[in-house]
Amino acid sequence: RMSSVLLTIPLVILLWSSISGSILIISKIALISYLVTYIYFLLSTPRGVHILKAVMNISLTIIVIQFTGFQLFGVKILDPKDVGEFIWGDFARDIGSTFNDANFLLGFFLDGHKQVRVSGLCTEPGFMSSMISASLLFLTRMKALSKKEILFYVIGLVFTFSKITWVFLIGWGIIYLLSPIIRRIPIILLTFSFLFLMSLFTVANWDSVKVRSSFVTRLIGYRALPDLSYKDYIVGVGHAKIHERVSDFPYLVHSNEYKLKLHSVQLAGSGLAMIVIENGALFTLFVLLLLQIYKVSSVHY
Repeated sequence: RMSSVLLTIPLVILLWSSISGSILIISKIALISYLVTYIYFLLSTPRGVHILKAVMNISLTIIVIQFTGFQLFGVKILDPKDVGEFIWGDFARDIGSTFNDANFLLGFFLDGHKQVRVSGLCTEPGFMSSMISASLLFLTRMKALSKKEILFYVIGLVFTFSKITWVFLIGWGIIYLLSPIIRRIPIILLTFSFLFLMSLFTVANWDSVKVRSSFVTRLIGYRALPDLSYKDYIVGVGHAKIHERVSDFPYLVHSNEYKLKLHSVQLAGSGLAMIVIENGALFTLFVLLLLQIYKVSSVHY
């Protein structure tokens, strides 16, 4: 069943994108669909699980070395920026130092001048944190981790601290506890209820949200949803045109993507809201119907 979903949904999205004429979206979907399908089948085997654990153990070890090296000796060990320049020289991507200022969690435990979060060999702590959380959830579900290994992953999450990742893990915990109830809710109802509640929350708290760029990136799509016209809501605005609608969505100017003129990713961090705004509720409903037909559980969704 999952194999059918992995193969069918991307084809539908590709067809829809082809009609809209977005070459960028088509290319991204084609590549991501291939990689997700490959990883899914790889991780379905004991060998795949073994490879994932080996990769994560190496990454987590590097994270611990980076964090303790900086906290104890003030030395940036294995900074991805330095590693990239060592390997690629002038061709290395200019990512800046990935030893970023820590968020509020570490501030409770560390001196202000030493607050830091690290990223392993990823370009950003948030990327590494997401990788750790996804691997932790998957391997825990596969019963492939001991209690000591789970603790190792949690330490990695603390050292790479990302707000959205911890929110995700808390959300997963709530879903796990409420799974008997959630399982009874149809995916379509669950999706549009989530969109409604997130929009309601974001609009009510926008004055607080807009002062933090990381929150704006993830919530600006939900802020825009209530201001869509009926036509926009049904058939979508399109990612290439959203920046032309500043008069309709004046809060777009609060996003870093708008300031940097990265219009194609204006709403990229807004999850479901981005899908609805770019493609429309009609397209979203069609994809959800396919999931319903394939009897995908609301909990897994």
